[in-house]
Amino acid sequence: MRTGERGYMLVMVLIVLAVGSTSIIPVMNLVQTGLTSNRIQTTQLDVQYAGDGGAEFAIWQLLYGDATEQLTADGEEVLYTISLNGIETVVVIRLNGASSQLASLAGAEDNRTRPYATVECARDGDGVYDDDCLSLPANTSGMLARYTVYLEQISPDASVGVTAVYNELPAGFDWDPASDPVVSQDSSFPEIESVSPVNIGSSQNQVWRWDLSSPVFFTQGQVRQFTFVAEIDKNEGRYCNRVFLEAQIPPHESSGPTAIVRVGSGSEGCPNGGTLAVKHVDPLLAFPNETTVFTYIVSVANLEGNSLHIQQIKDVLPPGFLYCNGPAQGDPSKICDPTLYKIADEGFDPGTGSFSSIAGYQTLTDPAQASGGDDRWGLVWDGPGGAGWGTAQAGQPGDTFIIRFQAEFTPTESGSYYNEVFVDVSCSAPSSLISEGVTTQDEYCAAYSWPTSGVLVPSYDVRSISGGLTGQGNAVFQTEDGAQLTSWHIY
Repeated sequence: MRTGERGYMLVMVLIVLAVGSTSIIPVMNLVQTGLTSNRIQTTQLDVQYAGDGGAEFAIWQLLYGDATEQLTADGEEVLYTISLNGIETVVVIRLNGASSQLASLAGAEDNRTRPYATVECARDGDGVYDDDCLSLPANTSGMLARYTVYLEQISPDASVGVTAVYNELPAGFDWDPASDPVVSQDSSFPEIESVSPVNIGSSQNQVWRWDLSSPVFFTQGQVRQFTFVAEIDKNEGRYCNRVFLEAQIPPHESSGPTAIVRVGSGSEGCPNGGTLAVKHVDPLLAFPNETTVFTYIVSVANLEGNSLHIQQIKDVLPPGFLYCNGPAQGDPSKICDPTLYKIADEGFDPGTGSFSSIAGYQTLTDPAQASGGDDRWGLVWDGPGGAGWGTAQAGQPGDTFIIRFQAEFTPTESGSYYNEVFVDVSCSAPSSLISEGVTTQDEYCAAYSWPTSGVLVPSYDVRSISGGLTGQGNAVFQTEDGAQLTSWHIY
């Protein structure tokens, strides 16, 4: 280096140092930021993994732990605190015991839209419907009955529409649609308001038909309703209303006798009332992989105005349920009671009656059993002339024939399990309804309980809380997969 260039070298060194300082500091800051970000990301991943691990822990508890033993009623919760990835995680499992919508009706004979009706009365005809329809005075002049007809979609099969609605008023009840048109009070059934009804019955026994301009479809669980008012012009007695639905594809549906009005002291029973079938079950919950014995009580009330004999009762058990009489098939330590029956003045009330008491019952011959080929068993008791009855059943007007029997079930899948009851009797159906094709003589006289009062195999709400994150989902039991989450959300 020449002597004259030494000053330049100092300048160059100073420049290099200056440039280096402007690049090294940002690079070091970038490295520090990357390390901090990686540490935050790793921590968040640990928290999320802990939350997901909490869900897996909940599934394990449902399958192999004590969660299902601790949870025995709707809304009950069990809480676990565990450490996952060094992070404290709180796991909450909640039994979801609310009755779910009908999941499946394999083998059901009536399984789509359920019709039924209620009635309210105004004794002085002032339009205030606050009088008891079962205790009207003998003089019915000016009295009014307000009927509300309901159509409820209970099946997941919503592909079949309703094409016509029929309502058979009790004889002597008069409705004038011109002066009192139908009203869809909650706006759920506007289609019915735009259709003019036609009386296909007589002046004394009115049968009203609404031909819907196009098929009306429902979503599962949907209820459509409409209301109309009839004038009561009857002597003492008891009177029933019936609703019929015509579907695009049979079977058509019938409500059976509903919305009872009683005038004066009147004798028991509706003309051509047939029977009313109602069933109850205890317990209402069944727990996965646990054999449980269930008690079914079926009440068959005679709504006729005269003595009545039941021809047959058929009970279709839910899928997987087995009738038992003696040792249970699934658990030798469980014993089933024999089938019992009694005749009472009133039907069984699950709120005040005892499922375990057998006071007043007599032993009934075991039913015939038949498999429907879809994992459902039918129990058949034959009436007079058959082997099923020990006495003439149903009896006088107002009598109720009650059957008590037991069945067992070892559930492996969450859902609602309903049974159905069919009762055959003899009565006389209006020829106008038979000619319309919406019912037959046998169908009109038969009683059907609809799939109600089901046994629920619950699902479970799962919540996992770790760090600042909460995971939430729902777990169900399925035959092939055991317990599994059907949803999982992190927030």
